[in-house]
Amino acid sequence: MKARQNRSAALCACLLAAALARPPAAVAEAEKPAAAFGDSRAGLSFGAWTAGEVRADGPLAAHLTLRHVGAVGVDLPRREEAFGWFLLVYDRQRAYISEKFFLPKTTDWPAALKAASLRTAEPLDLSALGVYPYADYRKVVEAYLDGTEDQLPRPDKKLGEVLAPGKAVGRFMLVLPRDNEEPMILRSGKLELDIAPPKWANLTEAQRKELVVDLLARFDRDAWSAREAHGVALEIGKPILPTLAREAANYARPDHARMWMTTALADIADPAAAAALVKLAASPSEGVRLVVAYHGPKQRSDALDKTILARAGKEDARYISLALVGFLVFRGEAPPELLKLSLDSEDPRARATAVRALSQQAGDENVRSLTRLLKDPHQRVRAAAARVLGAMGAKALGTRLPAVLGGMVGALDLEGEQARQRLCMALGELTGEQRPYDPAAPAEARARVLAEWKAWWKQRAGR
Repeated sequence: MKARQNRSAALCACLLAAALARPPAAVAEAEKPAAAFGDSRAGLSFGAWTAGEVRADGPLAAHLTLRHVGAVGVDLPRREEAFGWFLLVYDRQRAYISEKFFLPKTTDWPAALKAASLRTAEPLDLSALGVYPYADYRKVVEAYLDGTEDQLPRPDKKLGEVLAPGKAVGRFMLVLPRDNEEPMILRSGKLELDIAPPKWANLTEAQRKELVVDLLARFDRDAWSAREAHGVALEIGKPILPTLAREAANYARPDHARMWMTTALADIADPAAAAALVKLAASPSEGVRLVVAYHGPKQRSDALDKTILARAGKEDARYISLALVGFLVFRGEAPPELLKLSLDSEDPRARATAVRALSQQAGDENVRSLTRLLKDPHQRVRAAAARVLGAMGAKALGTRLPAVLGGMVGALDLEGEQARQRLCMALGELTGEQRPYDPAAPAEARARVLAEWKAWWKQRAGR
């Protein structure tokens, strides 16, 4: 009875929290393609990794490896006596424990494992194993260890039937029976599973409808789940576009769901997706409109580009900034009309974003715009302009260097300690002169640095 209680206490370490815990440090890649080995007991460490892509409609196959890290060899039970089970966790509502599995008969399984040696089993397909809900974990595992699993009810589902698209965590347990002792229970490292959806072409119409219903429920659940649903939608690809276009405009759905659906539309390059985004650009949801502004340039659609630019004239600085960054990130350049809107905006955040666009090259017009921004009333914009001009370097600025230096020195009279610090740094980068400005220094020291830069510039400009 006492041994049974001790065993039950030991099993507590294998509950759901353990299944989700951070794995131990991984061993060298030469020893395994993926997944960390589990913790070592009596010199043995148990590792596992999936074999090939894991799809919701395919097998879940895995390699199992036993590694001996001790100084002397260790005796093993017979291969047919060793067994294990598999944990699959999506979240606290969807978690499973498999039926017992045994190692394949083709596994090279010696009577003893030598020190510093490995044994890897042939790939083991788990898909046909029955699964129990994780709530029955204790009852199921105690039956496995007692050899009374025939008294358990038959599982309602196979592991292959509960595989669903998205991210999950897997962990293997391996039991090595020992004569006159408690069995040794080894736990593998955590397997991060990114389960692909079934291939659309292989599904019946009923299966497709079921997949779509599950996908929409994921989008709705919460923002984190919607992000994962976005990844599943990308795996399905073009066949899911009509559903995404319809449901992204369904205002009965949560805002986070429609925003991630809109992101998925932008990430699937297709004229139908671009057409749907044109309509969503006028969505009553600000979040959806912002997603279109930022992600829409991915589509490289003239009609969608024109829609985003036209919309920018009606939106606030946040929209303008996101659209500008979207074009910069996904297209490498900013439309001139969008850049002008940013520069003319009353919001300093938009003007600061414009600095990023102007930083792409040291052309005459861009440098002139950046030099004008050195006089911006907001120190955030002045600091951003100084940082970009300083990074361009004196050689790139060429004949425009004197105007830039004069603008920087003149901007030192404007309020804003952080901007002054950044201006002095940029002056140093462009001239090689070192007169750093410390906002935390006494007032006299700060005034002296500013006076030195002004005197330097007066002398230089008078040459």
